Amino acid sequence: MERKQFICNECKKPITKKSDLAVVGNSFITYHNDCFDAIKHKNVYAFYSGYKTNGWFPWVMLVLFNAILWAAYYFLHPPFEEVFIFSMFILAMTLFFRGISYVLYERFYK
Repeated sequence: MERKQFICNECKKPITKKSDLAVVGNSFITYHNDCFDAIKHKNVYAFYSGYKTNGWFPWVMLVLFNAILWAAYYFLHPPFEEVFIFSMFILAMTLFFRGISYVLYERFYK
């Protein structure tokens, strides 16, 4: 597979290792992890757009949203089908964004 070179959006230097790669937000902007950590709260981001797509955040939010959703099902008794479909939608969107991050960027690193 051809080796692509990705440039950090902050320092404009190439990202050489997968462990240094931070793919941020729904627009999939690339940063070095250190560069992103230095600027992540300086710019105004939407709720999800300011977090790494290839980090732990999507998985934490997946668990949190599903826990809240199923707690609401337990306590409020909405229709099972609606809760299940929404839960699967949350899972599908998490996997979709994670998959795009992998296909566009991460697969080019060892």
